[in-house]
Amino acid sequence: MAGPVVAVQTQKWIERASERGKRRQWIFTSLMANRATRLNDDYVRALNSIDLEFSPKRSSVGLLTKRSWTLGERCLANLRTGLLTITRTSI
Repeated sequence: MAGPVVAVQTQKWIERASERGKRRQWIFTSLMANRATRLNDDYVRALNSIDLEFSPKRSSVGLLTKRSWTLGERCLANLRTGLLTITRTSI
């Protein structure tokens, strides 16, 4: 009875490991292919994915929440101290 359950769990583990390897390969390929055009969508997406894919077993949601919270705090602090100014330019 435990044999099929163990087989399915093993298959799922292999699939997760394979998907993780594919995502890491995509990041590397995107960074190398678009290194001359740094504002390319794939390049930026790959840069943003590095922390999620290469961090040691952290919760993705916790990491994203922490990063967005600290980014928001930095922007507010810079606005309050005058280090960040928002200007409007016309083209």
